[in-house]
Amino acid sequence: MPGAVSQGGLVVTATDTTTHATATATSGTDGSFAESLTAAVNDTLSLTATDVVGNVSAPTLIAVRSTPSLPPSSGNTSLVYQGNLVDRVGLTSGSLVPDGQLDAVLR
Repeated sequence: MPGAVSQGGLVVTATDTTTHATATATSGTDGSFAESLTAAVNDTLSLTATDVVGNVSAPTLIAVRSTPSLPPSSGNTSLVYQGNLVDRVGLTSGSLVPDGQLDAVLR
């Protein structure tokens, strides 16, 4: 799971609140991080960030959603999306920002 926090050097911990499985990563200088954590649909993930002196942020809760499969395409297909994609995680309200990176390629 990719995301971003307010600064680099923070230890980001993701915890599945159902299974208590955890994953940790240290944010890069730009605040970005990536973690891998197995979770089931409808589980809740709790993300916290810890600084070098041990201060822990309030948790950000993320629900694991089910994404239905698309039917196989036949012939030419196209997808038009008009709007803003936001896929970064912020630690405070209003801190979500788009990163402009591709998240999926549909052909």
